[in-house]
Amino acid sequence: ALWLLALIGLTLAARHTFEISLGENALGDLGDLFGASPKIGFTTDVPLSVFVGVVWLAGVLVLALLVSRGAPLPARLLRFQASVRPAAYAMVALLLACVVIGVVVALIVAATKGHARETFAVILLGIPNLVWLALTIGLGATWNGRVEGPFGLPMPHVLDEVLRTPDVSELN
Repeated sequence: ALWLLALIGLTLAARHTFEISLGENALGDLGDLFGASPKIGFTTDVPLSVFVGVVWLAGVLVLALLVSRGAPLPARLLRFQASVRPAAYAMVALLLACVVIGVVVALIVAATKGHARETFAVILLGIPNLVWLALTIGLGATWNGRVEGPFGLPMPHVLDEVLRTPDVSELN
């Protein structure tokens, strides 16, 4: 119930629009002359977000049930529990550590850089993608990609250099 309330609160609050600076160049001068400034924003689809969040929570609860020592599992599944539990526990600990690191980084950046609303907007959009990329590469996955134009999200400089090539780059 608390997860559902928090999810509804976050989805209702996740609406923000902010201006993008055109810089101190001819494009910025034209924008000032015509009173035009590009804006970017995001909103959430509340019913879809709540549905996906509840499905995700159900998956986490099923995983917790399968990994728990005292869970009343059928006898057929008990033999798998002993081999799966250590790996699942390690994965849960790793994911929680990633979440904690992401929250700490978000709070530090928001406190030191100013513009807290814009910072949290970018962090909420960027951190899950970067953590997922780092986690899967750390687990041995390989990603192929190429980037054109600005990221617009917090991205390590080294990753930016690797992905800005004429051909597709491989991250592993």
